[in-house]
Amino acid sequence: MTGFVEVPKTGKWTIGTISDDGSKLWIGDQLIVNNDGLHGDREVKGEINLEAGLHAIRVEFFERGGGATMKVLAGGPGRDYSIVPPETWKREITAEEIAQRKAEEEAKRKAEEEAKRKAEEEARRKAEEEEAARKKAEEEARKAAEEEARRNTPRPADNP
Repeated sequence: MTGFVEVPKTGKWTIGTISDDGSKLWIGDQLIVNNDGLHGDREVKGEINLEAGLHAIRVEFFERGGGATMKVLAGGPGRDYSIVPPETWKREITAEEIAQRKAEEEAKRKAEEEAKRKAEEEARRKAEEEEAARKKAEEEARKAAEEEARRNTPRPADNP
């Protein structure tokens, strides 16, 4: 089965399968669960960090006789580890969902760029202020040294 899964919150997710016989689960191109082989009901889990939003998912399963089980479980931020609810799965996504996702990604990218630009601008401003303060302190020290030198320089005696 291939399709998409809606991840509600960004964070570390535990994904698992319970299968009889073998199963494998990928998110994007990353194999998360390898529960392959001939066996009765067996659970295997994997972990992955995911951003909130839609993610491509592929689940493979085979049965070689005897009982047959295939369950996908997930747990992460705000969600206990349990069977993935049907409303989370999407076999297809609409053009509106793709456009909305792209718009959200673009807005996030722009916000990150703006935050970076502001941080760089603030760092530049602070460096300029520090440089101006350093120059001012140097100038004040130079003037104080000149004044001290004037005070300590003997004056020629007045000729009567």
